[in-house]
Amino acid sequence: RKKNIVSTQAMATVAPAIRTRITSLFGCKYPIVLPGMSWISDPSLVAAVSNAGGVGILATGPLNEKETRDAINVIRSKTRNPFGIGATLLM
Repeated sequence: RKKNIVSTQAMATVAPAIRTRITSLFGCKYPIVLPGMSWISDPSLVAAVSNAGGVGILATGPLNEKETRDAINVIRSKTRNPFGIGATLLM
């Protein structure tokens, strides 16, 4: 028996883009935002959310300057869609 497998590309064509203030502001397809959660919002997850039509935000709290640059370059290599960087400010 053959299984029916729907590709993500086919699924993306089924769901129409949604227009909201968030999608207009961030230039994304859907009003879905991955918050910058330390140890969770890594480059792969950020790129995946952005590729799915939302906006992924990289958590930079646990990263030093070089690791942050490297993570941004990884995200840029995996997506051309909008993404953000969450900078933790300690006072």
